[in-house]
Amino acid sequence: IEEEFTDALSPLMLVATLNSTFTFDKEMKQAGFGWTFVGTRRSDKLPIAASEEGNEEGKIMRVLQQEAFVADLLSQDDRSLSNFIYSSMDYGIHEPWFFTASSGFAVSLPNMIDTMKEKDELDRGTIVKAATQMFLAIEGLHRAKIIHGNIRPENFVIGSRHNNRKIMLMDFACASGSSIEFPRAQPLSDLTYASRSRQRDFEATRKDDLESWLYCVMEMYHKELVPWTNEKIVDKSSSSYLTNMLKLKRAFCTGKMWKSMLNIVPDEFGRIMEIQRKVRRYHSPDYSLTWHLLVTACIRYVVEPFAYFSWNRGNTGNPVIHSKYQTTPVTLQIADID
Repeated sequence: IEEEFTDALSPLMLVATLNSTFTFDKEMKQAGFGWTFVGTRRSDKLPIAASEEGNEEGKIMRVLQQEAFVADLLSQDDRSLSNFIYSSMDYGIHEPWFFTASSGFAVSLPNMIDTMKEKDELDRGTIVKAATQMFLAIEGLHRAKIIHGNIRPENFVIGSRHNNRKIMLMDFACASGSSIEFPRAQPLSDLTYASRSRQRDFEATRKDDLESWLYCVMEMYHKELVPWTNEKIVDKSSSSYLTNMLKLKRAFCTGKMWKSMLNIVPDEFGRIMEIQRKVRRYHSPDYSLTWHLLVTACIRYVVEPFAYFSWNRGNTGNPVIHSKYQTTPVTLQIADID
């Protein structure tokens, strides 16, 4: 171990450098040419995960650089835009290593939704609330002039203990923006939730992000509303799989599947899909009207967009840890004035 700390190429040298800010567990996992460490931030004991890569030509290195670039852009912009963004909290270079650190405690949204479905606890109001926060994450990113490029259920997470009432957007490997310094986006590895244009290898736009968002939301209501994800309907091993998937996406976006959604999905989403159809490829979507329709759906189901989700548990019956700053009340010996 001592040799690893004296070797500049050792990943443990980076851990030693970051030790003033974070404490790391002894275990580390290797991924390609990179490493992942789990630990806590010293200031507030927030669980974090740090990833590092030492191969300049490696894919992981490019992904980490992309994540760091997006985090830097968001930190320079209006902080309200990143309220629903799960980005790196720290990043830097310690030759030959490049590292990023992010909150290490987050739950995948699809996993949480599946768990609630198994327990029969998922209701339409919860899905509307989730869809609203997912939309706000995408809108905030767009207002920062960043296009995500890979909106899919797995890229939405429920935050750490500091913000566990929020759904946040993560993974910016495929992101793009207007800045000429923006790193080149990574290609899509899975086209299941890609928009029709992205599937045909066109440049990502804001409209594409919102189209993929609709696929994610409809799947939360019922998997058969996005039939190309069902292997019983579409044979993924077939040579015509991509063509058939594109045809089904066209039917979805043109409203031909809306009749099958009527009894499952709030009417407001039909209007949102209609708005999306009218948006030209490089034009700005109508965020205000979409937001208004989502809030209308929340009112219909009597849910608060920013209140706790049904998966949040109260503290009833659990021991309460008193603040160390709490003081003992002292009775003052002062007579009342008649």
